[in-house]
Amino acid sequence: MDHKAVRTLLAALLLMAPATPALASDRPVDPEAPVTSVRPVERVVTGTVTYQDLEGGFYAVDGWMLVGDQEEFARYLGKEVRVTGTPVTEPTIQQVPALRVTSIELIEEEAEVITVTGKVTYEDLEGGFYSVDGWMLMGDQAEFARYLGQTVVVTGTPYKGPSIYMVKALQVKSIAPVAEDEPAEEITVIGPVIYRDLEGGFYSVDGWMLMGDETEFARYLGQTVVVTGTPYKGPSIYMVRALQVKSIRVLGPEVSVPKEIRVDGKPVSFDQGPEVIDGVLMIPLRAVVEAAGGEIEWLGETRQVRVRMLGLTVIFTIGEDKADLNEDGVSYFARNLVPIAKAPVIMGNRTLVSVDALALMGLYVRWTTDGVLEIWTKPDAAFMEKGTIAEISDGETFRFLLKGEPMANGEPMLMWVTVPEDAVIIVGEKTGTTDDLKVGQTVEVTLAGPILESYPALGYASAVRVVMDEPQPPEVFTERGTITEIDAGESFRFLLKGGPMSSGEPTLIWVTVPEDAVITVGDQAGTIADLKVGQTVEVTFAGPLLLSYPAQGGAAAVRVLLDVK
Repeated sequence: MDHKAVRTLLAALLLMAPATPALASDRPVDPEAPVTSVRPVERVVTGTVTYQDLEGGFYAVDGWMLVGDQEEFARYLGKEVRVTGTPVTEPTIQQVPALRVTSIELIEEEAEVITVTGKVTYEDLEGGFYSVDGWMLMGDQAEFARYLGQTVVVTGTPYKGPSIYMVKALQVKSIAPVAEDEPAEEITVIGPVIYRDLEGGFYSVDGWMLMGDETEFARYLGQTVVVTGTPYKGPSIYMVRALQVKSIRVLGPEVSVPKEIRVDGKPVSFDQGPEVIDGVLMIPLRAVVEAAGGEIEWLGETRQVRVRMLGLTVIFTIGEDKADLNEDGVSYFARNLVPIAKAPVIMGNRTLVSVDALALMGLYVRWTTDGVLEIWTKPDAAFMEKGTIAEISDGETFRFLLKGEPMANGEPMLMWVTVPEDAVIIVGEKTGTTDDLKVGQTVEVTLAGPILESYPALGYASAVRVVMDEPQPPEVFTERGTITEIDAGESFRFLLKGGPMSSGEPTLIWVTVPEDAVITVGDQAGTIADLKVGQTVEVTFAGPLLLSYPAQGGAAAVRVLLDVK
C-alpha cells in the first residue's frame, strides 16, 4: 500500500472515533483528585413479610432479602408492608437479590367486617373455644359463655394471624341473641319417672331427659306423671332429647266432677259448677270462700282474685299457675309464689281454681267413698285415714304410702304420709317410733294440716296408730326374667332382665341374693353356685324395690326354670 492510501485510511478511522469532550478549563487534570461516585438508585417493594429458613435464615418481601434491623422486620412477620431501600451490589451467600432497608411501613387495609348467625357451641380442643357456624370467636370468653346453646348474630373481622386451632377465627365486635319469632313449643309427656345412671345421671320420662329441679323429680321416682315443658334445643352430653320442665304432677285415675261439695258438712250451691279441665278438677272459688267464712275480692285491672281467711291472704292471677301466699304477721322480702296444678280460669263469669289450691287458704279437703268432696276449715275426725302401709321411704324425712279403701272411681285411696319427729306413734297400747312402722301393717293416721290433692295425695301425720288386731301380710311380689349378668362381689347379685315396661324399655333389676335365700333348680334344692348367666328364673322379692333404673331388690327365693328355653 502506498503512502497516499495509508493516509486516506487513517483519515477515515479518525472520522469514526468519538469526539473528545472539551475540558472545562485549560488547567491540567489532577491525577490524585477523588473520583465522584454515582448515587445508588432507591427501590420500593411491597408484599407480605416472610421468613426464609436458608443459610441462617432471613426475612424477605416479594423475593428480596431484607438487610438491616432483623428485630424490626420480625415485628411485621405475616403483614403487608411497603419497604424502601437500595439494592445490594455485593454477592450474598443466599444467592438472592437483597435490599438494604432504609424504611419499612405497614400497609393499612380497611378491615373486612362480616356477620355470621348460628348457635354458640363449645369446642373442647387445645384448651377449648366458643364458635358459631364454624368460626372461632375471639374476644370476651365470659360473654360468649352466656350465649352457649343460643342462636346469635355475631359481627366481627376475620383474623389473619396464625392459630394453633387451624380453624377460621373472628375478632368479635358484637354478639346478640336472635329474637324468637314464635313462642317455644310446649309439649306434654306421660310415663313413669326413671333414673338413668349415665354421665352423672338424670331423670327421664318417656325417653325425655328432665331439666329443672332434680330434687322435685326425685320425689316422683317410679310414679307415672304428666310433665309439661318446652323441648331443649341446645347441646347435651347425654345425646338424648331433653325437656325444660314447667310442671310435673302425678297421673291419677280419671278425675270426675263431685256429685256434691260440702263446706264444714253443709252443701254448697253454685251458679257455675265445678269442671274437669285437662284432667284437673276446678272448683268455683267465690262460693267456697264465702261458705267457709272468708272474704273474696275481684281486682279487675290486674285480673286477680284476693282471698282473706284463716289468717292467710292468697292472690290468684287468671292464667298463672302460681299463687301469692301471705301469712298474717309475716314479712316477706319477695313474692311468696306457690305452684298450683292449673292456672285459674273464668267460666260462667266465675273464677275456678284447681282443687289443690284450696289448701293454700288453710282448708282441708277429702273425698268420701260416695263421690262427695268435703271441705273443712279445721281438722276434724274426717281427717283420720285408715289403711295399709304399702311402701316406706326413709330419706331425709320418714314417710310411707298409705293404701286405703277404693274411691268413687274404683281406684284405691293412696296417700304419701310424712311422719315428722314430733308425731305420736302408738303400737298396740305402747308408744313407739318410726322404726316400728313396717310394710303390710294396718294403721290409723291422724292428719295435721291440709292435704295436697294429687294422686297419691300428700299429707302430714300428727299421730299414727298401728292396729295390732288386723295385721296384713305384705304383698308377695315376683318377677320372671333372664339372668344377663352376675356380680359375685361382697354380696352375690345378678341382673334380671324381664319384659318391656310401658315406656318400651325392658324391666331391669339388680337382685341381691342373701345367704338365707331359698334357691331351687327345677324341683331340687340349689345354691348360689347353681345360678348362671342365660338362665330363666322366677324371683320372689323380700320387701319393696328401690325404684331406680335398673331397679334394686333383695330376693327371698330364686327358682331356676329348667323347662324354659
